[in-house]
Amino acid sequence: MKTVTLLFISLFITTQIFAQNWERLDSLTPYHLNDVFFTSDQNGMAVGENGRILTTTDQGATWTVQNKIPGCNLLSVHFMDSDTGWISGSCGIHKTTDGGATWNLQLAANGTTYNDIHFYDGQHGGASGTLMQIATTHDGGQNWNHSTLSVPESNNPLMAVHFANADTAWVGGGTKLHRTSDGGQTWALNQTFNTVDWILSMDFDPTGRVGIAVGGAGLTLYTYDHSANWNVGGFITPNHQDVNGTELLGTDSIFAVCDDGLIYFSQTGGSAWNSMVSPTENNLNGVHFPSARVGFAVGNNGTMLRYGGINSISPTPKLQVNFKVYPNPSTGNITVSWSGSQSAPNRVELVDALGKVWHSEKLSEASHEGTHHLDLSHLASGVYFIDLTFEEGHVQERLLISPR
Repeated sequence: MKTVTLLFISLFITTQIFAQNWERLDSLTPYHLNDVFFTSDQNGMAVGENGRILTTTDQGATWTVQNKIPGCNLLSVHFMDSDTGWISGSCGIHKTTDGGATWNLQLAANGTTYNDIHFYDGQHGGASGTLMQIATTHDGGQNWNHSTLSVPESNNPLMAVHFANADTAWVGGGTKLHRTSDGGQTWALNQTFNTVDWILSMDFDPTGRVGIAVGGAGLTLYTYDHSANWNVGGFITPNHQDVNGTELLGTDSIFAVCDDGLIYFSQTGGSAWNSMVSPTENNLNGVHFPSARVGFAVGNNGTMLRYGGINSISPTPKLQVNFKVYPNPSTGNITVSWSGSQSAPNRVELVDALGKVWHSEKLSEASHEGTHHLDLSHLASGVYFIDLTFEEGHVQERLLISPR
């Protein structure tokens, strides 16, 4: 009976996914966009060539174009919360602590283009770059440590990096994946693939058990055992188009974006793939889902796409609320704070990446400004979203519950 129930749920989710469509948004820029990151369903940022930074506070309905790092090819963006984030590219690594209003150079390029950047929390993260360069930090970017992988593919760029925790991370480039278990002090060869196609993007679940890597000519790879073994999911594109970006939701649902505007989805952790209807033929370079409710993809010539998600919702009114969740990451005991709202919040909820509600609580005595404590220590580690509901709408923040 349990097997039948799980099969029904899987089929239902898949049906809901394919019932939704990707739609094209007006990004107001002709430049190529390389990456996108949203801190909530409403608030996000896209980066691209010629220093272009685009921000939105209304689920992509409108965008503000900035040029705060002119002349740079911005390749990757990663945020830990609504204020703290990093951008990497041809001009090194920049950090913001005010939601992108200002950017400060943390690491100069010195001949290296940093293709990807990823942080586990506000302190521990890294960036992968050309000439087999890896930069890691354990103090939020105040200090960076450099490593150069010494392998035969010495001229290949490292295109992807992912930190599962403060110690464990992977970096991919050429036909090889490397792994560190000491925060980047040393790197060991994790896997070599018998293919001529490069690894371009990767993602893991918060525990590091389930992972996906994609790359040139439609290459897809997946692991279910903390990268002890990698399996080839196949070459999914019809004419060997590159798979440039991927996003893992939960442990089974994966999106992948490709050249020529191709978009693919897997509900089986990467072992099987289905194509999705795309409104563009431009190359797509990056994809991000802040939750299962909504996702975004960006690409060449200013291409910006939005997807309704598994649990599609209509955009809510923009709220001018100072909303914080701390500590973040957390072992489960957190505080939610808010101020500046027109009304008092009436409910707080915790949902996962697939939209499942794990905690829902009515706030009957809340005021326009206040705090509320939540004990979520009984939940498994992973990425969740704290949703605070007001009469005029809701706000949301990403929460990472760390392994205990």
